Amino acid sequence: ALVYPHAAAVVLERLGLPADDLSLSVLSYRPGKRAVVRLDTGRGVVFAKVVKPGIVEALRSRHERWIDAGIRVPRVISSAPEGLVVLDPLEGVEMSAAVSGTPTSCSRSLPTSTTESPA
Repeated sequence: ALVYPHAAAVVLERLGLPADDLSLSVLSYRPGKRAVVRLDTGRGVVFAKVVKPGIVEALRSRHERWIDAGIRVPRVISSAPEGLVVLDPLEGVEMSAAVSGTPTSCSRSLPTSTTESPA
Protein backbone atom coordinates (compact mmCIF):
# COMPACT_ATOMS: atom_id res chain seq x y z
CA ALA A 1 0.00 0.00 0.00
CA LEU A 2 2.91 2.38 0.61
CA VAL A 3 3.72 2.62 -3.08
CA TYR A 4 0.47 4.49 -3.75
CA PRO A 5 0.42 8.11 -2.49
CA HIS A 6 -3.16 7.99 -1.21
CA ALA A 7 -2.61 4.76 0.71
CA ALA A 8 0.75 6.01 2.04
CA ALA A 9 -0.95 9.19 3.28
CA VAL A 10 -3.52 7.13 5.17
CA VAL A 11 -0.77 5.03 6.78
CA LEU A 12 1.24 8.11 7.82
CA GLU A 13 -1.83 9.78 9.28
CA ARG A 14 -2.73 6.63 11.26
CA LEU A 15 0.77 6.70 12.71
CA GLY A 16 0.32 10.36 13.67
CA LEU A 17 2.74 11.65 11.05
CA PRO A 18 2.03 14.48 8.61
CA ALA A 19 1.19 13.52 5.04
CA ASP A 20 0.64 16.87 3.31
CA ASP A 21 2.09 17.35 -0.22
CA LEU A 22 3.16 13.70 -0.27
CA SER A 23 5.37 12.24 -2.96
CA LEU A 24 7.16 8.94 -2.74
CA SER A 25 9.76 6.81 -4.40
CA VAL A 26 10.57 3.13 -3.98
CA LEU A 27 14.26 2.87 -3.14
CA SER A 28 14.52 -0.89 -2.91
CA TYR A 29 12.29 -3.89 -3.26
CA ARG A 30 13.23 -7.46 -2.40
CA PRO A 31 10.18 -9.67 -2.94
CA GLY A 32 9.29 -11.59 0.20
CA LYS A 33 11.95 -9.79 2.26
CA ARG A 34 11.60 -6.01 2.38
CA ALA A 35 10.93 -2.76 0.59
CA VAL A 36 12.14 0.74 1.40
CA VAL A 37 10.07 3.75 0.38
CA ARG A 38 11.16 7.38 0.66
CA LEU A 39 8.21 9.59 1.65
CA ASP A 40 8.59 13.33 1.03
CA THR A 41 6.02 15.71 2.46
CA GLY A 42 5.75 19.46 2.76
CA ARG A 43 7.25 19.09 6.25
CA GLY A 44 10.14 16.73 5.63
CA VAL A 45 11.25 13.23 4.74
CA VAL A 46 10.88 9.80 6.31
CA PHE A 47 11.80 6.35 5.12
CA ALA A 48 9.37 3.47 5.49
CA LYS A 49 10.77 -0.04 5.64
CA VAL A 50 8.21 -2.74 4.91
CA VAL A 51 9.35 -6.03 6.43
CA LYS A 52 7.95 -9.37 7.52
CA PRO A 53 5.65 -8.77 10.51
CA GLY A 54 7.65 -11.03 12.80
CA ILE A 55 10.80 -8.88 12.68
CA VAL A 56 9.40 -5.40 13.41
CA GLU A 57 10.19 -5.41 17.13
CA ALA A 58 13.64 -6.94 16.62
CA LEU A 59 14.48 -4.30 14.00
CA ARG A 60 13.21 -1.49 16.22
CA SER A 61 15.18 -2.85 19.18
CA ARG A 62 18.34 -3.22 17.08
CA HIS A 63 18.17 0.42 16.01
CA GLU A 64 17.65 1.55 19.60
CA ARG A 65 20.64 -0.52 20.82
CA TRP A 66 22.87 0.85 18.05
CA ILE A 67 21.88 4.43 18.91
CA ASP A 68 22.52 3.75 22.62
CA ALA A 69 25.97 2.43 21.65
CA GLY A 70 26.75 5.63 19.73
CA ILE A 71 26.38 4.16 16.26
CA ARG A 72 24.82 6.54 13.71
CA VAL A 73 21.72 4.80 12.44
CA PRO A 74 18.28 6.21 11.60
CA ARG A 75 15.97 6.75 14.56
CA VAL A 76 12.75 4.73 14.48
CA ILE A 77 9.92 7.26 14.74
CA SER A 78 7.06 4.81 14.42
CA SER A 79 6.25 1.22 13.62
CA ALA A 80 3.32 -1.10 13.10
CA PRO A 81 3.35 -4.80 14.00
CA GLU A 82 1.92 -5.65 10.58
CA GLY A 83 5.39 -5.10 9.09
CA LEU A 84 6.23 -1.39 8.97
CA VAL A 85 9.11 0.59 10.45
CA VAL A 86 9.26 4.35 9.81
CA LEU A 87 12.71 5.92 10.09
CA ASP A 88 14.09 9.44 10.26
CA PRO A 89 16.71 10.26 7.66
CA LEU A 90 20.30 10.81 8.73
CA GLU A 91 22.09 13.97 7.65
CA GLY A 92 24.62 13.43 4.93
CA VAL A 93 24.89 11.56 1.68
CA GLU A 94 22.54 8.65 1.11
CA MET A 95 24.41 5.35 0.83
CA SER A 96 22.80 4.47 -2.50
CA ALA A 97 23.83 7.85 -3.91
CA ALA A 98 27.38 7.53 -2.60
CA VAL A 99 27.76 4.10 -4.17
CA SER A 100 26.30 5.24 -7.50
CA GLY A 101 28.57 8.30 -7.60
CA THR A 102 25.71 10.82 -7.63
CA PRO A 103 25.60 12.12 -4.04
CA THR A 104 22.39 13.75 -2.85
CA SER A 105 21.72 15.13 0.57
CA CYS A 106 18.90 14.22 2.92
CA SER A 107 18.71 16.27 6.07
CA ARG A 108 15.11 17.30 6.78
CA SER A 109 13.15 14.90 8.93
CA LEU A 110 9.42 14.99 9.56
CA PRO A 111 8.15 16.22 12.89
CA THR A 112 7.17 13.32 15.14
CA SER A 113 3.70 14.73 15.63
CA THR A 114 1.50 17.07 13.67
CA THR A 115 2.03 19.83 16.25
CA GLU A 116 5.83 19.92 16.03
CA SER A 117 7.63 22.08 13.54
CA PRO A 118 10.28 20.54 11.27
CA ALA A 119 13.94 20.57 12.25
